[in-house]
Amino acid sequence: MAIVKDGLIVPKFGAMFTAVENTSPIGVINDFTLLAAPATGGWTHHGHLSRENLPETSSDGGDTSTLSTWLEMNTDSETEESVDTVVYSMLQRDANTLAALTALSGTKVSVFELWMAGTRRFGIWYPSMKAAMTGRPTPNGTDQYSESKLSMTILKPSVSIAAQHNPELGRTGWPNATNPDSLYFDTTAFTGTAAPVIGSALPSGAAVGDSLVLTGVRFTGATGITIKGAAVTKFSVLSPTMISLVVPATVAGASPIIVTTPAGPSPAFAYTAA
Repeated sequence: MAIVKDGLIVPKFGAMFTAVENTSPIGVINDFTLLAAPATGGWTHHGHLSRENLPETSSDGGDTSTLSTWLEMNTDSETEESVDTVVYSMLQRDANTLAALTALSGTKVSVFELWMAGTRRFGIWYPSMKAAMTGRPTPNGTDQYSESKLSMTILKPSVSIAAQHNPELGRTGWPNATNPDSLYFDTTAFTGTAAPVIGSALPSGAAVGDSLVLTGVRFTGATGITIKGAAVTKFSVLSPTMISLVVPATVAGASPIIVTTPAGPSPAFAYTAA
């Protein structure tokens, strides 16, 4: 069969996230980005994956042995349970991210990989993995970052992988061909139209006329913002995850913030103005 080069997809950038074991990413899958985890769902962003050293998968065991008795050969057979692992090469720039990675060692977590190839996005979800650091962080060509090896053993999940793939419910996860205990998402899974979510508003204690920056997800196409019910007349959508605005008149004290897009209004974000 001829190789169709135009159809060859090579991931260029990736990031890895963890959450409590058996946490599904499906409800917030549109909110995973290379720079941040979703504002909800309890996911933690652990930095970028190495562009040069993609995750390495391996399998140990799974051999079948034949059992015999004095009276008969090959009476039965036993298949050794296989152990599948994924080794991630993590690139870290700050002590907090390194500390979070170290804290993973020895714990059971849910893992979500996000990959970018041009404008296409891909994800792999492992409901249950056990983490282990395989060595201390080492310099990788520059003093600006270091590379850490994180080995993750794939465990049998207590949630049903098959239940997460149901086309009739609009779910677009597919069983991962390389491991039945994980789920694969292609670019069609990242096309939801859910309402925006505000994750932060800084600085705290802003007064009328002050600038305020909102961070969150799904801000693209914002049609309106209110603070304590007052319409914000001066705002700019800087990116899908950031909005700058000017605090309108009459706003003081407890001032919940709501961002509205064509998909609907965000949950009210608790904020206290000056």
